[in-house]
Amino acid sequence: GVELIKRYSNKQSYGLTTPLITLATGAKMGKSENGAIWLDEKFLSAYDYWQFWRNTDDRDVVKFLKNFTDMEIEDIKKIENNNINDLKILLANKTTSMLHGEDAAKNSEQAAKEAFSGNSLGSSLPFIKINSKIIDNKLDIINLIILSGLLTIWFLVSFGFGIIWSERLDEITIGGFKLGFWFSQQGSIYFFVLIIFIYVYLMNKLDKKFYRKSNQDKSQGSK
Repeated sequence: GVELIKRYSNKQSYGLTTPLITLATGAKMGKSENGAIWLDEKFLSAYDYWQFWRNTDDRDVVKFLKNFTDMEIEDIKKIENNNINDLKILLANKTTSMLHGEDAAKNSEQAAKEAFSGNSLGSSLPFIKINSKIIDNKLDIINLIILSGLLTIWFLVSFGFGIIWSERLDEITIGGFKLGFWFSQQGSIYFFVLIIFIYVYLMNKLDKKFYRKSNQDKSQGSK
């Protein structure tokens, strides 16, 4: 870039470079690496940004306080031997305050305390709104898979055991009844009834799984 400017303007040009920032693991810290983060809150919430710094490797905390905050080096040296978790929170608060403001940093810290204390979900945690139509479509797909699987099993029992392999199963008797004959008569009916109960049980579990969450979201939204 410097050479290009010099050739284009025919004037002396200068460039400013900085050392490549690496993690304690030896990996470089850059956009081409996994775990790179967005600065724009549209793509990464202030809370997630705060958590990124809070989860810094213990070995990188002091270096990051020097590189990514506006703290004086002398002040950092005074606290560098403090509790590592306190230093991580300080790093997260300082970096988040510089990008999103002090209020966002305080709210993120409070949300983390609430979430990990087990007493609350954290009022400032990021959330995702799920359209009920998406839940219905997903439920329909799972319903179709379950129904297809159960009907396939019933087909194998009634047609396979009751007709195709009936003669071989007749060689086995249970309670005086030939097994192949039993499957072709009562067996297929019993299995069909059993499949109905299994289907009802599975669908009740799905309803609780999908619609309990949907109802909770609605109730929270109404408050």
